Amino acid sequence: MIESVKIPCEDFFLEGRLTRSRNRAAAVITHPHPLYGGDMHNPVVEALEKAYSDKGFSTLAFNFRGVGASGGSHGGGRAEVKDVFAAVDFCKRELNAANIHSSGYSFGAWVNCLASEALGHPPMALVAPPVTFLDFGSIISLPGLFLAVAAQYDDFALPEQVESFAKHANPNACFVTLANADHFFFLHLPQLAKALADNLPQAAPAL
Repeated sequence: MIESVKIPCEDFFLEGRLTRSRNRAAAVITHPHPLYGGDMHNPVVEALEKAYSDKGFSTLAFNFRGVGASGGSHGGGRAEVKDVFAAVDFCKRELNAANIHSSGYSFGAWVNCLASEALGHPPMALVAPPVTFLDFGSIISLPGLFLAVAAQYDDFALPEQVESFAKHANPNACFVTLANADHFFFLHLPQLAKALADNLPQAAPAL
């Protein structure tokens, strides 16, 4: 069952979409760039939600500040880090989740990387992190990174640059390139779904 939720963040609320599992595992899922039409209804975000849900996780996708019904205004990425903090806190309170992944697509993947250290480096899967387009230079180590997915023809996240970033951030991370796909994964969502299904962990059952 999908629930519409309001996530407290600073002096406003973020619009969210929650699915619950019986396990104490959850995934916070972030969307692509708001200034280019990105929101939580993006097909890649929905593919991440389904993949995590199929593995037994609760999922929380949400609109960053200034997007859809979320309050606030776009903050260039650094302010959106606080949105990720708020979503993680919501999962702790609402779901009593003990294992919370922070995974996202494009701009959302970048924001998750910026938030990672302050969150204690949660497990994360990154889809098309835009290393060619945004500044990932301050992100040195991501011990929680276990999966990075790139598209063969992605001008915002060149596959060789995504692979180099992922291997430096965590040498143990799995790297997957989807043949013939571009940054938006049009016509390649089934291949993306398979890559996620093959590499996401199964949620541990609640005790």
